[in-house]
Formats: sequence, structure tokens, C-alpha cells
Amino acid sequence: MRQGARPVPRPVDLPHVPVLDRAQRAVHAAPQDAQVPVELAQVRAALRQLPVEQQVLLEFHYWHDLDAGALAQMFEASPGAIRVRLLRARQALRHRLGTTPPPIGGDPLSAALSEPDGDPAGDPAGDPE
Repeated sequence: MRQGARPVPRPVDLPHVPVLDRAQRAVHAAPQDAQVPVELAQVRAALRQLPVEQQVLLEFHYWHDLDAGALAQMFEASPGAIRVRLLRARQALRHRLGTTPPPIGGDPLSAALSEPDGDPAGDPAGDPE
């Protein structure tokens, strides 16, 4: 562990939370189709490749439905810091799964803003013809 880093709380260190029991029952009661077990196995394998803190954050946020405020108390961090950590954990998981997030804004403004120097024509010199 690097110096000054806070230890990641383990599930056994956490108090009993009724919402966790409800979430777990809901997951097991959900109908299953043939593809779900395969996808779930892929996600679990990708999760195991992430750092432990990211694994715990994603599990408690998605499987146990804890929001940034509850996670902030667990990790002794601000809700904003937790949201950033969740963003990074999701990005790392997508990378491990080989997927990319959907494009942000397919509208003309977003496309123009993504062009270098606002040149949608792609002319690097920016010279008129």
C-alpha cells in the first residue's frame, strides 16, 4: 500500500445494510436468458483485473445500489471524489471488456467543438481556397 493511502474497507468490516439484502434478492430473482450468464462471466472476469478499490466501488454502486454519498462515507472521501473514482473505474472496466462508451453529442455543435481549432473542414492550415 502506498504511503498515505487509506485502506479499502472490506465487506466484512461494513455494518449490516438492509438495502444490500434486497438488492441481492432482486438479482437472484431476475429472469435469466441464455446470454446473461456468459456476459456476467465476462464482466466478473474483467472486474477481477481491476484494482481492488475500483472493484469494490463498482460492486457496491451497481450491485448493492449505494449512491456516491453512501460510498463517500465508506471510503472517507467526498461524494465528488467518489463520482470521479466511479468514472475512472467504469472507464477501466470498459477498457478491459474491449468496449467504448457511446459518443458524447452527435450534434453539429459537439462535432465542431471536437475539431482542432474549430476547423470542421479538416484544413490544417485554415487557408481559404
